[in-house]
Amino acid sequence: MDTHAMAHDGLRTNRNFCMYFAARIVSQLGDQLYVFAISWFVLDLTKSSFHMAALLAVNSLAVMAVAPFGGLIADRVSRKWVMAGTDLIQGVVLLAIFLLQQGHFLSIGVLYAATALLGLCSAVFSPAASAIVPGIVEGTRVPAAVAAGQAASNFCTIAGMVLGGALYRLIGISGILMLNAVSNLAAAAMEARIRVAPVVSRTAGAGVRASGELKRFVADLKGGLRQMRLDRTVFFLLLVNTAFTLAVLPIAMVYMPYLFNVLLGASPLQAAVPQAATWAGIIAGSIVAARLLHRRRPEALIAAGLAALAAHAILLVGLLGVSHLLGAAWMSAACTLGNAIAGAAGAFFVVPVYALFHARSTDEFRGRFWGVESSLRTAAMCAGYFAAGILAQRLPLGFVFAGTGVMLLFLFAGVVRLRPAPAPGGVRLVRSGRDPALRL
Repeated sequence: MDTHAMAHDGLRTNRNFCMYFAARIVSQLGDQLYVFAISWFVLDLTKSSFHMAALLAVNSLAVMAVAPFGGLIADRVSRKWVMAGTDLIQGVVLLAIFLLQQGHFLSIGVLYAATALLGLCSAVFSPAASAIVPGIVEGTRVPAAVAAGQAASNFCTIAGMVLGGALYRLIGISGILMLNAVSNLAAAAMEARIRVAPVVSRTAGAGVRASGELKRFVADLKGGLRQMRLDRTVFFLLLVNTAFTLAVLPIAMVYMPYLFNVLLGASPLQAAVPQAATWAGIIAGSIVAARLLHRRRPEALIAAGLAALAAHAILLVGLLGVSHLLGAAWMSAACTLGNAIAGAAGAFFVVPVYALFHARSTDEFRGRFWGVESSLRTAAMCAGYFAAGILAQRLPLGFVFAGTGVMLLFLFAGVVRLRPAPAPGGVRLVRSGRDPALRL
């Protein structure tokens, strides 16, 4: 038996990891059902793309605001109780929404408040869920545990979208709210049974030095920003990645649901399948892109991904032009195929960009770099959601998709002209033959 198989066998016999893994699947599957269903419900309730997009943005803003403190909590409090507590709170919030829905008191304002609370819980939950893994899995099995968690997350995203589309029609928003509440409560019960050593805090008495620590934190952050700007390649790609998030993410999360619900009057399942196809394409494209990175220059893959996504946006313009002839069913089939290809193209952009980020960042500044990257990406998500919510109702979607395609072509032109400079610390790109694309 090879070491990879041994690692997975060890995970299957590890009671704590099995409890953790089962809790994550139950919770994530319920959450994905909710994400799809609540977007569709808001469109049914308001026929407003803005309210649907604003809900997504409010959730992202809550995560962005609290995530740094969530990491601090995960280092000072028992991680299993952080996970169990936040899942418990989410379950209670969802039960409250369910009761309000049953009493016909559920309004868009209540949904905004609930979305913010759920986002805060997610921001506190995620760092603890990531940080607990080395405490319940032996060091040699941590990579296998991470891979298993990522595979489960991808599965839950795809299955949750398809099931959400099917179940919304059968049991409505009330049934899905109850399912998600139960899934969070069940996950909390499982997480509470995990056995893990208590977190040993090394920051006792830090409050006495709070003022000095804050000054040092600000100084360190400024130093990290200066270091990022020294590497012109990374700084340029950081801006490109931010613009990419701003342009591309609203297609799947805002425009597609609005198109199928409001403009086509399609069923939830007809909208869910194309959305799920996007994630299936991302998974397949990530595998292929990771392999091609050993033989192709990263910037070539990035440019190819941007070009393919621009072509997809123009294809959507054409599909909208004949949507009255195709009908909802054929539009769903066409978008399913197109979105699968677009998902793979997105992976061709994302995988090499993040490989370059990892390869060219130095260990001293790595944490600050990823903090800035996460903040920029989340801010772009929020801005993209708000803009998409307004544009979908103010302009024909064909114009919006054409504008997205033009923006992606501008990014493509910039990447094509990119000539990576030597990275600080000796990290460089290899640009010849079949040599690995990245080398330290």
